[in-house]
Parts: sequence; structure tokens; C-alpha cells
Amino acid sequence: MGVILQNSLLLAAGILLLNFGAHGLVRGAASLAKGLGIKPLLIGLTIVAFGTSAPELVVSIIAAAKNQFGIAYGNVVGSNIANLGLILGISALIAPLKVSPGLYKKGLPFLTFITVLLLIFSFNGYFTVREGAVFVLLLVVFLGFIIRRGLQGDTSFADYSQEVPTEAPKYLLDITFLIAGSALLLAGSHLVVNAGVGLMRVFHVSDLVIGLTLIAVGTSLPELATSVVSVFKGETDICVGNVIGSNIFNILFVLGSVALFGDISFEKTLGLVKVQLWILMFMTILLFPILGTQHQVDKKEGMFLLAVYTAFIAMLFFAPDIFIGN
Repeated sequence: MGVILQNSLLLAAGILLLNFGAHGLVRGAASLAKGLGIKPLLIGLTIVAFGTSAPELVVSIIAAAKNQFGIAYGNVVGSNIANLGLILGISALIAPLKVSPGLYKKGLPFLTFITVLLLIFSFNGYFTVREGAVFVLLLVVFLGFIIRRGLQGDTSFADYSQEVPTEAPKYLLDITFLIAGSALLLAGSHLVVNAGVGLMRVFHVSDLVIGLTLIAVGTSLPELATSVVSVFKGETDICVGNVIGSNIFNILFVLGSVALFGDISFEKTLGLVKVQLWILMFMTILLFPILGTQHQVDKKEGMFLLAVYTAFIAMLFFAPDIFIGN
């Protein structure tokens, strides 16, 4: 029991450090970019958007460096499932979530396309350096597209320019935020990975399950906070754009970047990987009929998404044989 409590506390501390670190990193980088004369819109579409995926990126890199490939891979896929089920579900219970026609016609099909690619790339039990390079290339194309559309006034994707500091840049303070944020991200990532491995050994579950659940939810907290705050402010259209944009960044930016350091192998848990990918695919495609009716997610649909996510997590812990086919 003492080991469980210790690792749980370390996991909670690591998640807190991750979120403080991401905030500091974004605060410093955004202010420095503003000082260089970059428009707040472009900062919001790039630097701040990258910042919300920083916890997933650093955790996945640290996990891969320690040969915990299940945590690295499961963190990304689990975060995306959490974004679709947990974050959209909770946000829709607060208020119906509007979605712009542009996001439905462009953003969602692109997310579906790269999710299908992820499914195809992962079906042999490996995610290779070449496949990671394909995702990074697609990321560059995606960034070019949203920057061009953003400058033309297209609001399809969530614009985080409101997160850019309004006061004049203070370079020494901004650099301090940048360095401190990066340090907190690294420290938090080490704590999260080590605590996750510790819990894995206590409960005799795979590192993939830990990555899919505890770590995935923890690294998704910045997206959850951003979405819930935007809903309470009445900016419900930002919420869906935040989730779709975050899922795109997680696949292309996080998983693509991690794979560049070396092939990600998950042959031993291939059955579980295939099932979680089909669930991610199902929840992504599910958005088409949900968003296509009235271009919004209402409370009933939010409850359904939350129920699907809850059932997924429950089966992972209480009926794992369903997933691995034993």
C-alpha cells in the first residue's frame, strides 16, 4: 500500500509540474515571439498550440529514452481518446459546443486521414523512423495551411492568440519563464514516467495501459483546462477546434517527433494497440454524424462520448482479456 501511495503522489506531483512547466514555456515563448514582432494570431496558431502538446511530447520522449515504448505510444493515443471522450464530453455537459463549418469540412477529415495512417503504420507492431518522418512532413503542411487560412480570417481551428501576453515583453523575465518551464517539463516527465512504471509493476498491468489511462489524462489537463474555460466564457466554438487541433498535433508533432529518435516497438502488446486504435478511429468517425446534424455537440451527445470513454477505461482495468484476446 505504501508503494501505491508513494507512486500515486509522485504521479500527481509530476502532472502538476508538467502543467506549470507547459504554462511557463508558453508564457515565455509567446512573449519573446511578440517582442520579435510576430503577430499574436500567428503565435496563437503555432507556439501556444505547440505548448498544449508539450507535456505529451516530453513524457513520450523520456519514456522512449527509457525503453518504455508502451508509455510513449499509449500516451499519445490515450490522450487523443481522452480529448474526444472526456474533454468533449465534460465540456458539452456544461453547454452545447458549436463548430464552424470549416472545421467540419477541413479539420475533421484531415484528423480522420492521419488517424487512418496511424492505424496502417502501427498494424505490424512497429512505428518506424520513416513513418515518423512522414508525420513531421504532414505537420509542416498542416502548419502552412492553418497559418495561411488564419491570416485570411478563417477561424476553423482554435486561435490561442488570447493567451499571448498583452504587456510589453520583458526579455530577462521571458527567458526565465522559458528556461524554468522547460526544466519543470523535464522534471515532471521523469516523475510521471517513473511513477507510471512503479504503478505498472504494483498492479501488474502493461506500460501501454498506464500510458493510455493515468498518464494520458494527466498530459491532457492543459487541453481540458483550455476547453472548460472557453465554454464558461461562452466561446464554445474554441472547444471543438481545440480538441481536433490537439489530436492533430499529438499524432503529427508528438508521435512523429518521438519516432525520429528510433523505431517504436510494441509487438508484445499488439492486440491491445490494435483495439485502442480502432476505438480511436471509431470515436473520430463518430464526430461526423454528431457535428454534421446541427454543427454542435449537445448534452446528450456529450454524455454518450463520456460514457464511451468511461467504458473504455473500465474495460482496460477490469476486463483486459477483451482487448488482448486471451
